[in-house]
This record gives sequence, structure tokens and C-alpha cells, in this order.
Amino acid sequence: MLDNENQYLTTKPNYTVIIVLGLLLLYLLIKDELAQSAQINNENKIIEDPNYNLASQLRSAFNISLISDWITTYDEDMIFDVAGKITDWQGVQQAYYKLYSETLISRLGKVFKDSPQKLNLFYSKVSGTKNTNPLIPKGGNLKLGAQTTSINPTTAFDLEDSRIVLRTYSAGKEVGKYLGDFNKQIKGITYAVIEIPWYVVLTKKALVVKNDLITY
Repeated sequence: MLDNENQYLTTKPNYTVIIVLGLLLLYLLIKDELAQSAQINNENKIIEDPNYNLASQLRSAFNISLISDWITTYDEDMIFDVAGKITDWQGVQQAYYKLYSETLISRLGKVFKDSPQKLNLFYSKVSGTKNTNPLIPKGGNLKLGAQTTSINPTTAFDLEDSRIVLRTYSAGKEVGKYLGDFNKQIKGITYAVIEIPWYVVLTKKALVVKNDLITY
């Protein structure tokens, strides 16, 4: 009889361990379900919330893939276009993290790791007129004799006849050397006089909206 009792005691299931394992499994299932539900809710906000929508657009523009950390795969024009639409920088950062579990600033650092001036351009487009950081160039605050970059899509007009379009530039493109401001406003807009490259070895003076340009 004692032998039978001892055998029962040695083979008796450890219910405590079974209960703990069961609770752990239940927790993992619930946690995964809640995470999926939260992700679905965040993705639904892409349609309803402008910050989530802009975060999603940036993610698409980054063209993230297995090779994107080593080879440029981003859509530069689209990134700068989205940057110009951002009015709530903190909100877009928070939305990006909730959607993709990484910070937007760290991703921007990877995207523009070889082009820090383009990262500054991105921040200057987001900052707009509220830009008070001296390290970030501000649209229209140009250095005489410095090379300019378009902060917005812009057009270069002929200095002698402003009706003639010489070239158009998308955001982030180098335009030419800043020579000073045009001596009068045109329809209330200040234009910069820019020396642009013209037919490989030549240059030409053009008028470009000053606030569309930055210098480093």
C-alpha cells in the first residue's frame, strides 16, 4: 500500500507548473491580440489623421528594403514634398513610431547618412518660418556668393525678360550662385538674382523667388 502511495506521489502532475504555463500562454495570446488590434487602429488613423497620413507617406518615400541601408533607394522629391506639408512635427514623429516601431529621426539619419545637407533641407522645410536653429538653413536667408538650393519647387526666369522661363527646379536641387536681390519686387514678391549654369561651360543670370532658396 505504501509503495502505491509513493508511486502516486512521484507521478502526480505538478498542477502549479501547469497553471503557470497556461497563464503565460494566455498572456502571450492576449498580448499578441492587443498588439494586432492596436496596429490595426493605428493603420486606420492613416485615413483619418493627417499626422498618420504624412508618416505613412514618408515611409513610402523611404522605399525601405533589404538594401536601403547601403544603397540609396528613397524618393527625394516625395520626401521633400511631404516635409513641406508637416505642420505638427511632434505629432508626425509620434505617429511614425506607433506605426513602424522606430523613430522618424533615426530613419532620416539612415536615409540621408551620406547627404547631411539634404537632412538639413528636410528640417528647414518642416520648420518653415518658425526655424530658429542657426544650424538649419532658413528659406530666403541667403549668403552672398554662396551656392543656393531650392527648398521648394521653383522656377528660374530670365533676368532681362522675366516672362521667359529658363529652368524649373524641384525641392532639393542646386540652383546656382546668389548674386544679390533684384532691385524691385515683382507682384509683391522678392526675387534673388542667381547665376545658373548654362550650356555646360556658360552661365546666365536668372530671377528666382528668394524664399524658395537656401544657402549653407
